[in-house]
Amino acid sequence: MFRWITGMALRGTRKEWAAQIASSEKELQGENGSMNKEKAAELISSGLIPLMKDEQSKLKALEVPAGDEEAISKMLEARSKAIEDIEADPLAALTKSSPLTAFTAQQRAYGLQCGL
Repeated sequence: MFRWITGMALRGTRKEWAAQIASSEKELQGENGSMNKEKAAELISSGLIPLMKDEQSKLKALEVPAGDEEAISKMLEARSKAIEDIEADPLAALTKSSPLTAFTAQQRAYGLQCGL
């Protein structure tokens, strides 16, 4: 259920956050095998959202390649919107129509394959 999140855990705090999710996996499963939505929302709110906000501020501080200002601006706007949407509804991050979908499409169209 959290494979896409742990798949992003390539460095630093994401790796630590993925470990926290793995150690909490039993807590995330209810008695009937369904997801404990309250615990999942708590982990997203306390781990993923602060991490994404911190990364967003670092991304905004980077120098943009000449001629790519508009594309980068649109990507960062889409990412900001995704963060706001996930903050409002943490479980939306786990859906196939995650708020991150638009941002991911833009970053891939630009040529980035990593999760930002």
